[in-house]
Amino acid sequence: MDGNQSNTAGHDPRRNLARLWVSAQPAISAYIWSCVQDFHTAEDLLQEVAEDVASSFHRYDPAKPFIGWALGIARFKVIDYYRKNDSDRHVFQADSLDQLTTAFEDIFPDINPKREALEQCLEMLQGKSRKALEMRYEQDMKPAAIAQAIGTSSGSVRVMLTRIRTALGNCIKTRLKKAEGGHA
Repeated sequence: MDGNQSNTAGHDPRRNLARLWVSAQPAISAYIWSCVQDFHTAEDLLQEVAEDVASSFHRYDPAKPFIGWALGIARFKVIDYYRKNDSDRHVFQADSLDQLTTAFEDIFPDINPKREALEQCLEMLQGKSRKALEMRYEQDMKPAAIAQAIGTSSGSVRVMLTRIRTALGNCIKTRLKKAEGGHA
């Protein structure tokens, strides 16, 4: 799913908005964070962008990328924030924000298919492999602790994790090639 999908895919605009927002939100959040480093301010701005996107979704042109439209709203929110806080010395020029917005629009379509491919590949993992991967990356456990939890040596865990990462990388490449060739 990319930012170009229209909101005419179904008849429920709320559902389409939710689908598009979930897809675009990581890029919008990253964009805001790249402009505003204060955690609370960035979170507040993200919330304001989400509210504006929802309230003006009826004006979104589905023939254009949703991410670009939503980033435009985020850009104006950041500009407004800096106008209201003009005593802040870390002010971005409008041209800089335009360049940053364009960069996020350019990279976002590449990120989303990779994330989707990774999620699909992760769904195929089962058993010890899945458990070891979750312990390592979700629980931030070291190989020795994982080994103790699943009853094997830390060397075996390291080898297992290396094989899992290699298999996931190959799976992602295969899925991306199929997607490019029109085969799903």
